[in-house]
Order: sequence, then structure tokens, then C-alpha cells
Amino acid sequence: MTGSSDTFWEILYDKVLCFRIDSLSGRLGFSEVGLKYTTPVLSCCLFLVFMPICFSAFLRPRKEDHIHTRAALRALLSVVVPTCSLWPSRYIKFASASCSRIDIPLEAIIEDTIDGVIEFCDPTNDLAELIDSGATVNGHTICINIGWKWWINYFQWWMVAKVRTAYYLPDI
Repeated sequence: MTGSSDTFWEILYDKVLCFRIDSLSGRLGFSEVGLKYTTPVLSCCLFLVFMPICFSAFLRPRKEDHIHTRAALRALLSVVVPTCSLWPSRYIKFASASCSRIDIPLEAIIEDTIDGVIEFCDPTNDLAELIDSGATVNGHTICINIGWKWWINYFQWWMVAKVRTAYYLPDI
């Protein structure tokens, strides 16, 4: 059984890999005599070229990202407080995606406040400041991002209100 599997792998190597390397070395201008030596050299070169590319994402320093995210979460903590000891994952994403402006979708604030995931430190002042121009804390501006869904709902409400008032106006 072992001999047949060794034969299978030898045949696979000889027929498939060597054929592709033969055609590649022929295109590159290598001689057939140096083909046995070009196979390991070529594979080592490919390995040395592609390994740093593959691992470059894992090797970049992430400490600056964590420091920036922590600073943004500290600024967010002065307006919004999580009800448990950990920040919800969506707020960590909001903080890590921001430079100096933290945009929180209105839908997320409403859902998380109703579900009891977050609370406002000072609801009357903080909500008014967030709606007006955004709260500025430690160089970070925390703003509410109103999505298209809310603008369409507002426009529909406005149109219905205008039609109702026009319909119910008395003739003078």
C-alpha cells in the first residue's frame, strides 16, 4: 500500500509539477540541464516573495489603533454609558472607525436605549447637544448620524401633516 501511494505521488510530481516547471523554465530561458536545480530555487524565491505579503497584515503594529479606540471610547463615556461592564461591539466599531468625529446612527441609539444596553449620563443636556451640533469631548465630536430611512419617514410625516392642515382649514 505504501509503495503504491509513493508511486502515485512520484507520478503526480513528475507529470504535473515538473511539466509546469519545464514549460515555465523554457519560457524563462533555462536549460534542461539546470532544470533540477531551478525547481528548488524557483520555489524558494516564490516562497520568499509571497510570505511577507501574506503576513504583512498580521505584522503591522496595532497599538496605535487600540490607543485611539480607547481615547474615543473615553470621550463617548462622558455622554453614553453602557449598562454592563463591557462596551457593545457596535460602539467599539464606531470608536475605532472615527478620527476625531464619532458618528452614531440614530437607529442604534434608539434601539440600544430601549433595550437597556446604553444610558445617557445627562439625558436632557446631552440629547439636546447631540441633536444640535454634536458633543465635543477631549477633542472628539460625538454626533448623531441620521440615516436615509429617518429622513424618508420625516418627509412622509411632514407631507401628511401638510395635507391634513390644508384639508381642515376653514374657508374664510
